[in-house]
Amino acid sequence: MKLKEVKWREEALDPSALKQQMTDRAFWDHLPKQMRQHLIQAGEECLRFAYPPIRATDFMEIVRTGNRQIFETPYFSRRVALEKLVFAECAEHEGRFLNDIINGIYCICEETCWHLSAHNFRVRDSQPGVLPDPASPIIDLFAAETGALLAMTGTLLKEQLNEISPLILNNITCQLRRRIIQPYLQEYFYWMGDGKCLINNWTPWCTANMLLTLFFAEDVSREEQEAGIHKALQSLDYFLDVYGEDGGCNEGSSYYSHAAGKLFQDLWILNAVTGNAFAAAWKDSKIRNMAAYIYHAHISDCWYVNFADGDARPGRRGATEYLFAKMTEQPDMMAFAALDFQKSVSERGLDLTGGIYNNHLNNPLKVFLGIAYYEEMMNFRGEAPAPADVYYEIAGQWIARDSRFTIAVKSGCNADSHNHNDVGHFIVFRDGRPMFIDAGVQTYTLKTFTDRRYEIWTMQSRYHNLPTFGPDESFGASGDIGMSPSGLQQQAGAVYRAEDVRASLNPETASISMELAAAYNDPRVSSYRRSVVLEKGRQLTITDRYQGSAQPAVLTLMTWEKPVWDGRRLTVGSAGSCLISGAEDLRTERISIEDSRMSKTWGNAIYRTLVTITGEEISLVIPE
Repeated sequence: MKLKEVKWREEALDPSALKQQMTDRAFWDHLPKQMRQHLIQAGEECLRFAYPPIRATDFMEIVRTGNRQIFETPYFSRRVALEKLVFAECAEHEGRFLNDIINGIYCICEETCWHLSAHNFRVRDSQPGVLPDPASPIIDLFAAETGALLAMTGTLLKEQLNEISPLILNNITCQLRRRIIQPYLQEYFYWMGDGKCLINNWTPWCTANMLLTLFFAEDVSREEQEAGIHKALQSLDYFLDVYGEDGGCNEGSSYYSHAAGKLFQDLWILNAVTGNAFAAAWKDSKIRNMAAYIYHAHISDCWYVNFADGDARPGRRGATEYLFAKMTEQPDMMAFAALDFQKSVSERGLDLTGGIYNNHLNNPLKVFLGIAYYEEMMNFRGEAPAPADVYYEIAGQWIARDSRFTIAVKSGCNADSHNHNDVGHFIVFRDGRPMFIDAGVQTYTLKTFTDRRYEIWTMQSRYHNLPTFGPDESFGASGDIGMSPSGLQQQAGAVYRAEDVRASLNPETASISMELAAAYNDPRVSSYRRSVVLEKGRQLTITDRYQGSAQPAVLTLMTWEKPVWDGRRLTVGSAGSCLISGAEDLRTERISIEDSRMSKTWGNAIYRTLVTITGEEISLVIPE
């Protein structure tokens, strides 16, 4: 559907409908005891919070060294603390947190800019400038999120803040108009879309926060709100155009919450302020499929298919997924989200790393929905069956499973958003344990989003379950090999793609095969055809057939547990073993994990096994 074509009556626009429950004192006074205690305790941990300074040289660090964390750590800690304090005050309503809230408001309002140092540019993917220009505000993901946080803070605590001084809200209003509202309505930022360049999660993510700011901020005219809706609808249509009808997300499961998940927020807000004028969107097949992507990408427990810049353990589900499933009438996904939320609470309680405060990327609407629907999710009873097999043709992701296996295969091309050079790569889980893995992505640095991206080892095909051709010096380099010219790998770009893809999903057998030669685009590789067949209840077979002059052909196998080779069988810890034929000279190296983001998933090491292919065919057979 085209959202811009939806008929909605401008005279019926009513932002108060969005604010009603949030500002209802009775709602906060009747919170479940555990929720109220959690919110207050979270705020108490931030009492007398020392908002950390952000120095100009912290901002400059991204250009000087490529380090993002030096700036982002104090930047996010300020916002996380303010959000916790605000919701604690809403829950308690005794004024105990107000001083620290005011300090946070003024601290953020006095920042030179609200965007990240890594996003200090106006032309997409260009090098960031060394310092921000306060006369030319940039709206990035977190400037937008900051705007929503301050706008909602002003609305939620309006009465209490005005009793202290009306200048507090005046300051918020002034800063929002200068930094967010005027730039959004009067300027163009690339994430808004133009129907030509590809866009990604930035579009619905920024748009949701723009809408929150327009409807929660003081002194925003009705005409400005109407103009904001029209601009938002155009952007969201551009975003929807990027997706296939099947709803597959080529940014992977880690970005689902900020892509389809933020589209949910956009639709939630739009329906709230227009009297459900956009209710038909919940029944649209593409939007329903986009909602269900995360359900299909789930493997077991906390594990997910993690192509692109994805973490294999991206976090538990919550209100976003539950409500998206509820609104799109998908009861199995509702059960999946509710039960996963219950697991999160059982494991961690409502602590600050899970449950309500999932991470530092939350906007206050996401937090509020987690509060508002906490009881409903906790009281949910039911079962979540395993999702059906699926092939996301546009995104190039094939996922199949039986009672023991879950396997995912990447087709498509090497031009995805948050791309890794991984066409033909596979992920295998057996009995819920990772057998052959996708290593994921490291903590972002300046290099991650520049033309040096593929110097990072996690982006390279030789660190995925794929072949490399010719002499390769990467073994033993612990992943720190850069873009060594040795070894013929896949390259980035739309021309590096899978061809002649044949996918089948049947109750007894699921299969996919593809030609990978074009992903290497070298005349020495005449053909490399990969076939994956899951005979449900029996075995999984992966067969590669190679024709070409580039020798040796060496298959990489990435594992979490250290594999053991007995000359015929490769045993991968507790995940199981596979029979390998057509191979010799197996070598395994330990890759130390020192990156904080990767270590949260894999601990201190993963393993890379190089398998030299002896002839024209190699096969891996993994029995049930």
